[in-house]
Amino acid sequence: MKTAIEEEFEPLEPERSPIYVEKGELAYWAGYALRIEKIRVSVRVGLTHMLKYGGDLPERRELLRRLLDIEAYVDGKLIPLIQAHPTYEWARRIKGIGKKSEVFAKVVGEIERFGKFYDVGDPDIPYYVKRKPQEYRIVKGDEVIDKVGIFVKAIERFTTASKLRKYAGLDVNEEGHAPKRQKGVPLPYNSDLRMLLVGRLGPDIVRARGKWSDEYHDIRQRLEGECADKGIKIVPTPKERQCLDCGEVVVRKATHVCPKCGGTLSTKEEPPGYLYLGHLHRMVLRKMMQRFLVCLWYVWRQAENLPTPVPYAVKYYGHKPIDPWSMVDDTEGL
Repeated sequence: MKTAIEEEFEPLEPERSPIYVEKGELAYWAGYALRIEKIRVSVRVGLTHMLKYGGDLPERRELLRRLLDIEAYVDGKLIPLIQAHPTYEWARRIKGIGKKSEVFAKVVGEIERFGKFYDVGDPDIPYYVKRKPQEYRIVKGDEVIDKVGIFVKAIERFTTASKLRKYAGLDVNEEGHAPKRQKGVPLPYNSDLRMLLVGRLGPDIVRARGKWSDEYHDIRQRLEGECADKGIKIVPTPKERQCLDCGEVVVRKATHVCPKCGGTLSTKEEPPGYLYLGHLHRMVLRKMMQRFLVCLWYVWRQAENLPTPVPYAVKYYGHKPIDPWSMVDDTEGL
């Protein structure tokens, strides 16, 4: 007699599964690791709030325990995959990443998701991709479509380092600001990748106090000097926000609604001539991770024997080129 799970998945054929396999196992496992992590965080936050107000449900505790087990299993799959990756030999030598970094594995996995199939003869296929056409299938709703195309890896599609920065959301718009979400407009970047770089990997590297931590402080010192020259005063980020309707002052972080009247809370926007410390920190992290991505791009492209053109800023603006191997902390064997 078949179980409910067997009956659920019996109609699915292997070729009807999502097209993650062509993008690589690392992209597959990294994608699911992020999904599971988001569910686990949601469950933990809900349980924390319940405990805070005197409630408790054993079933939710058990759900959290099982999610932690699943997350550990999926993260464990990432380690051998990232250790076999062309960028591993460089990354493992950086303090804050080391030999077993699930975060770095997720970063590389999110980048590899950018790989795609092109129709044969598509002019967007880079000239150095000599792969033969192959059959593949895509699933659109309940329809399975057989196609023939040429698969181009993510690093092959990123012909310049600036394209990788743009995909990661670390570029700037015409006004010189970081791209933001706009209602009704598709995101032009990978939000998960930006979160991993600026929210997870970047702080880990800074806390490790290696060469990239020194890079962080050099960039911060330079930005502080630029602010002083422009007469911009750097001040601590205020803890409170104000309700736009009733004027109530709210200190709580995880809310956008006034607890008194339900109105919208103001955003923490600096007045003219001021810069909040939290904003400065994020600016420095973004610039540091921009340079990190350039190094990652160089190492990855060189390992794959792909062309590495001189960056635009170096070629036309005289910026100092970056040597990725000069930014590693462990130089043994180099």
